[in-house]
Amino acid sequence: GDRAIDHAIDIIAEAQDTYGRNALPNRFEHGGVVRPGQLERIAGAGIVLVPQPHFITEFGDGMARLLGPRRTAWSYPAKSLLEHGVVLPGSSDRPVSNGRPLDVMQSFVERLTPSGAVYGPDERITAAEALAAYTTGSAAATGTADVKGRLAPGYLADLVFLDQDPTAVRSADISATQVLATMVGGQVRFGADSFPAREHTADLSAALTGKETR
Repeated sequence: GDRAIDHAIDIIAEAQDTYGRNALPNRFEHGGVVRPGQLERIAGAGIVLVPQPHFITEFGDGMARLLGPRRTAWSYPAKSLLEHGVVLPGSSDRPVSNGRPLDVMQSFVERLTPSGAVYGPDERITAAEALAAYTTGSAAATGTADVKGRLAPGYLADLVFLDQDPTAVRSADISATQVLATMVGGQVRFGADSFPAREHTADLSAALTGKETR
């Protein structure tokens, strides 16, 4: 709730004023209720707020009933975090909620409760923004933005291959996207039968990982 967030901001701001900022970002998990005025303080302190939008999909009707309409509009923010320049990561709080990233992406975009009501419509984000939350956003939230979160030379070759572009389909179809294969450190760990090894695979792995092969 917002009183706990006030308390946490005070503690982190005091610690940072005394000792400087951490090498890794300070984070708030959840963000069940965040008042608009708190977003400026969070941004100013460089704090990362980690919402779990799939709570809306699974528990949203009960949360809205307990919070009331005004505070529901402040609950599990996403768009307003981006507008204030706050890092937005993807998160599910698994096993409390379903942790499949593509399902959570759809929840970021739709924010629909089990009954189909829209929960905090002003906090909806685009599919591209939801994908960024699960890539560059999550890397930034864990202090690994220099090696993870994007396809670039020198970055870890951790990739996922999908059967469709989740940013180019109807929002209701994002969660229907299937994972064909995954690659970790340039090596296919799941779905190798769909992506058999080919000539020059070692050279490709080296290019993706930034490591030279001998």
